[in-house]
Amino acid sequence: LLIFLFFLLVSTGMWTLQASKRDYITSIVIPIEYQKAPEGFIQQAELPKNLIVEITDNATTLLRYRLYSWLHSFNPIEIDISTYTDGRFDIQTTDFQSIIQQKQLNSTTRILQINPPQISLEFEELTKKEVPVTFKGNIFLAPQYMKNGELEIKPSQVIVYGKKADVDHIEYAETEYTEIKDVSGTLNKTLRLAKADNITFSQDSVNCIQHTERFTEKSVEVPVFAKKAKKGYKLRTFPVTVKVKFHIGLSNYDSVNADDLTVTANYEDATGSRIPLRVACKKEGINNIEIIPANVEFLLEKND
Repeated sequence: LLIFLFFLLVSTGMWTLQASKRDYITSIVIPIEYQKAPEGFIQQAELPKNLIVEITDNATTLLRYRLYSWLHSFNPIEIDISTYTDGRFDIQTTDFQSIIQQKQLNSTTRILQINPPQISLEFEELTKKEVPVTFKGNIFLAPQYMKNGELEIKPSQVIVYGKKADVDHIEYAETEYTEIKDVSGTLNKTLRLAKADNITFSQDSVNCIQHTERFTEKSVEVPVFAKKAKKGYKLRTFPVTVKVKFHIGLSNYDSVNADDLTVTANYEDATGSRIPLRVACKKEGINNIEIIPANVEFLLEKND
């Protein structure tokens, strides 16, 4: 039995040695790097990212290639495409055979074929236009804080590039949907622009700035201005003044007074014996306005 096992082991080793000397076929993947893309142009079709190179060699050499590819990528083929902007150009991938052979393969390895057999370059000149940037999302303020001014987006406009048919449909660029919570002080956040099919922007992101400040409540007595009474009549309201409460930022507290608010009673809005009041504000930064009372009684008095 021992003699049988000895000869079996020897014969297996000899077979393996002979098999390792035979040529086998496999494929390796060579990445492609496209360099110096022409500015203001877009490739008509998607370019291949890799070359599939079919090779033949003995089993040991092919195994080394396989192990190498598991740990690393083969060195990329670099293609300068900066000059291919006038018409259509077909690059034959067999043109890269010698550089692949010399720099990445053993001398015993033969290249059988390379796929794809050619790379077609055909560029179209891009159309461009400037569009505004909008914020998409929600900003939630911390308790006792209010916005101090509008949201600023910098830059407020970007240039959009693409084929004319695609660019014509773009009216604005918007940020990726974002929710920002518990904002106080000054928010300054960089947000990425949402991607659009077949479109590129002059930049990938913008800065969004929102100033906030603490607010307090203030109330003032404002006279009621009566308007649009019946022809030949004068409209009188009871009471003639009302309280107006509102939220105001601390920095503007002393600058807002009754003269900045107008309360009106429009006879055309009357329901029964009462008229709902309306308020208009001449200054920005006043929020959550409340009129007390919200409606008043009225009397039509005939003109003399």
